[in-house]
Amino acid sequence: MKKFSLKNFVIFALAGLSGAALLHTSQNVQHAEEVLAKMQRELAHEEEAMRVLRAEWAYLNRPERLERLAEEFLELVPPAPDKMPENMRDAASSLQEGIINEEQAQPVRYQEEAP
Repeated sequence: MKKFSLKNFVIFALAGLSGAALLHTSQNVQHAEEVLAKMQRELAHEEEAMRVLRAEWAYLNRPERLERLAEEFLELVPPAPDKMPENMRDAASSLQEGIINEEQAQPVRYQEEAP
């Protein structure tokens, strides 16, 4: 029988380490695939929930429904002319009479927000 030389021992040790590294890597890949599959299921579940919520939002915000609810629960009436601020009364009467001129008409200017 031959003696094992140092060269044979190193080759067997490297083969054993390579096998252990391969096993470790394959275990990590399997775990990562399980985590990915779980996340994909959760994502699909969340997307379905978002679709349901969007449909519910569209259903609840139908104009005829909102109008019915406003009539039922809100007591909205047009403001009486004596309850309006002075500058609004002047503008309202000008609009009703159709005599608005260029000096009275002012464009709306929006302020830009600072970044």
